[in-house]
Amino acid sequence: MKEKSYLEIAPIGIGPPRLDPYRRMLARFYEPLFLLRALGQTRGEHTPRPMNFDAPMERRRRFLQNLAYVCDFKKGGDSCTAIGLENCQTRYLFWVASNREIEKIVYFLNITLSVLRTANSQPASDLATTESAFIQLCADFATSRINLEHKNFQREAINCIPRLTKKPSKAAQELVNWLQIAVNHSHNIELCNFAYKNRNSVYIDQLAALALQEESKLDPAGRRSCFALVRHHILRLAHHIRAPKELVDDSLYLGHLLQTYDVCSVDPFPSVPAPVRDSHTNLRGILNRMYKTAGEEKKIVEDGLLYLNRTSFSVIFEHFVEQYEQPYPQVHAEVQVLEHFYQRRLSFAEDDRFVACSKPTCLCCELYFKHHPARMVLPSSHRKVWTRWSPPVVKTFTKNDMTAREQKQIMSKITQELRDQIIDQVLRRSQASRWHPDSRTCITELRSVSNFNFHEEQNICENAYSESVADPLNSSEPESEVGLDQELDSDDGGVSIYI
Repeated sequence: MKEKSYLEIAPIGIGPPRLDPYRRMLARFYEPLFLLRALGQTRGEHTPRPMNFDAPMERRRRFLQNLAYVCDFKKGGDSCTAIGLENCQTRYLFWVASNREIEKIVYFLNITLSVLRTANSQPASDLATTESAFIQLCADFATSRINLEHKNFQREAINCIPRLTKKPSKAAQELVNWLQIAVNHSHNIELCNFAYKNRNSVYIDQLAALALQEESKLDPAGRRSCFALVRHHILRLAHHIRAPKELVDDSLYLGHLLQTYDVCSVDPFPSVPAPVRDSHTNLRGILNRMYKTAGEEKKIVEDGLLYLNRTSFSVIFEHFVEQYEQPYPQVHAEVQVLEHFYQRRLSFAEDDRFVACSKPTCLCCELYFKHHPARMVLPSSHRKVWTRWSPPVVKTFTKNDMTAREQKQIMSKITQELRDQIIDQVLRRSQASRWHPDSRTCITELRSVSNFNFHEEQNICENAYSESVADPLNSSEPESEVGLDQELDSDDGGVSIYI
């Protein structure tokens, strides 16, 4: 008999109890995870990237972050790359993990480090040539990624141009001309160079201001403005120039990392079994596990969920059930690196418990890092729910097994945070946050943008909105945080990158 495609309110009959303690713990984790996803994927704005005022540490983190980025050669989660740096007595070890594609990534990371080691020993007069060749090398490796980012930019720019042509101001017409120049770049590397040269231009500020104006009139949980997305994509393209340039620059100060090193791949961690619906998977059963005792709030939350299900555009309870039909869950790359170091008791370089990754963390990875006993540097997160997430499987889940006890503690804390988010949203009868790209583009900071009036002639003030922040490594050049991906190209896992 075909399984029902909606969440039952109350249990129908009495089914077998959940006797296996491991599957019971996992079922109690996936229930609120799936329900939270059904209530809305985006759970807030991006969290900040980890900052440290120790300049050498910041440089090393940026170096590792950019290494992970240039190894992530295609959109989607498969090539998401995470790197942890181990300090051995005789050499440094670059431990690298990926959701998939690990062999290709390890191969390219070896080439990249070899080029950077050569750059470290070159005279200054030869660096420009090396940098140019290295940028091309990275662009060639990421061709499929750049192609999609190029198409995303063109699509959103074409959407923006008709809206701007309706505005009579000179500023609007100049922005149209600028977008048309960008759209007409047929070669990827030329567009990336154009984006990099214009990353701090007044046109980027104008796009931010227009996005703020438009999104203030849209549904708070709706789609992003095309102005926000075109800005997002062109800054993403700029990072294909910026990241290799920063790697070459940082290599001049990090020669000790490049003298004697090895690149090693982390053995993939198997995931837990896929969650399965059973007779206990019903609304009241889930709420009974969220609330240990009966009370007024539990009834309010039940009524609130029923109300949100009736009034939502996509039926929440049907969406909840759909999550059980997804493919097998996966241990994300950054969690693999964390557990590899923790379980083998490896030493991070300079005891900086930092995992670099090419993408921001999903909500579950953020919470896993937060509650893990390793006391890791908390990564930046895009705060979005990815339900194909898995902790590493525990083979022997018994009371006397240390790994089992630790994972139970971690997962219990994560589960409670997911439950708290559900309760908070339901009690407020609110929608989830507006969708945003997985990686940072400072679109989350648009609330502070001053309005541009494109209906009047005026001089545009360049600092009416600026995403520039002081670079602790290079105070002569401002930096702008950027991101990647959009709705059809959102990625799983990772730590934020910046430009």
